[in-house]
Amino acid sequence: MSNGAEHANHRTKDTETEGYRPDRLPQTLRLIQRAGTVEASFRFGSGAVPDTVVPRGGFRAVGLRWEGTFAEAGQGAIRPLQAQMIARIGEVSDAIEADTLVCVSFTREGGFVHYIAVQVREDAPVPEGMHDFSLETANYLYCRKGETDAVEDVYAHAFSLMGERGFAHDRGIHVELHSRGWLADRPYAMDIYLPVVPL
Repeated sequence: MSNGAEHANHRTKDTETEGYRPDRLPQTLRLIQRAGTVEASFRFGSGAVPDTVVPRGGFRAVGLRWEGTFAEAGQGAIRPLQAQMIARIGEVSDAIEADTLVCVSFTREGGFVHYIAVQVREDAPVPEGMHDFSLETANYLYCRKGETDAVEDVYAHAFSLMGERGFAHDRGIHVELHSRGWLADRPYAMDIYLPVVPL
């Protein structure tokens, strides 16, 4: 893996997601996981039922990394990264679900780290200028943003649902799935997965 690798598992120390492990989750959440028939992969438009907690398998991804504040992101600072990643997808070998862009954010004090990436096999190389990261299997609240929905409204709805159902957002991780044809300056649909733990 590259020097810029991020891990949401127990193998790596001192990363922004160290300690995010399914074996540490309370029994009630593991029961939700077992209730799912199969751990599905992250795929845009996978057909999951919106506003439900669903298990999703872990993955490794390769892509471009951005770090900054929420204000900078709101002013469009991430958009150039989106165009660059779409143009460079062909450089990523061993891509899985190559038509799905996986955008993952790790919240930090004062801002966040954001990746626009594609899922890859464990031994896939990392192209020059890109980074890799991984997430382990977890349970997520899934919400769907339609083409005409405001992103802020969908997130507000998701956090309201969490509170109503006795869950908390785990470690500030956000997973957003887009189609490869996504353009942020045009109407677009998006799948949002937020890892949850019981309150």
